[in-house]
Amino acid sequence: MPISPNPPPINPALVQALSSVFVKSYSATTTWGHMLSMIRMLPGLRAIYSFSSVDENGVVYDYSEQGRALSRGTAYPTISSHGLIPYADFVRASSQYLTRADEPGLSITGELTVMTWVWFDAQSSGQYTGLVSKWYATGNQRAYLLYKNTSDYFCFSASEDGTTLVTVDDSTCYTGNGYTTGKWFFIAGVFIPSTSMKLFVNGVWYTNTTSIPASIYDSTEPLNIGRFSRSNYLDGRTAITIVCAKALDTTMINGLYSHMKPLFSGDFTPPATSSSSTTSSSSTSCSYSTSSSTSTSSSTSCSSSSTTSSTTSSSSYTAKPP
Repeated sequence: MPISPNPPPINPALVQALSSVFVKSYSATTTWGHMLSMIRMLPGLRAIYSFSSVDENGVVYDYSEQGRALSRGTAYPTISSHGLIPYADFVRASSQYLTRADEPGLSITGELTVMTWVWFDAQSSGQYTGLVSKWYATGNQRAYLLYKNTSDYFCFSASEDGTTLVTVDDSTCYTGNGYTTGKWFFIAGVFIPSTSMKLFVNGVWYTNTTSIPASIYDSTEPLNIGRFSRSNYLDGRTAITIVCAKALDTTMINGLYSHMKPLFSGDFTPPATSSSSTTSSSSTSCSYSTSSSTSTSSSTSCSSSSTTSSTTSSSSYTAKPP
């Protein structure tokens, strides 16, 4: 029987049924099999720390295959696992951290994306807590920093000269994705020179477009995971951590989050779903403006893609970490 040159019309009910099956098969085991292959395709990739390949001396190997292994700090975390995910478990009271000496590949001065999965334990609450940093206040060796501040807001900061800095945080447009202990967060910071700094927290974007520097300072400070400014230690866990010398677009980071989160299911609250009958999910973006080093106030506009309302609010936060 000859094949018809005109395919049959699409059956919407069948498409919907198959979509449901696909979502059900989008499980942790499926994610686990594809995840590292996806991450290795990221543009500008400089380092991947999955905490799965760790030698007998506690050296954490770099899955980007660029040889940027992390060494133990003076005190160092325990390597453990959460289901299919290995992680480093840090104890703040013991000043534990992992580090990589300064090198050109991590002294990124242009476009930048840093991302990590993190879980906080009680001693991180109300404390400055370093996640991923190349930052030392002494000697003005500030470059880039992903951290949590004493108000328990997630923050991303960058400095053009090692002294002044610009920060974006999640203190505004609170949507239920804010800090708590005993929960996994996927946090990303994106720097676009002279344009914007963006922060992603479990499905929500925060953007600063004011006084964005043209470049990031070439600091001599090592890359540190679990602390910044040689103090401000993490009490909790870090899992998959990624550094790219490229400002990844929002679609790419949204996709990474959606693909990886089944591995962390049960330990985070997914983004709010829309009440509309025509959409099944919503994304929220927040933007505000602030000066670089002396201002402690910001104005913010928040909007959700699934609603038509818009609100404006103001918030105070610490613009300059130690």
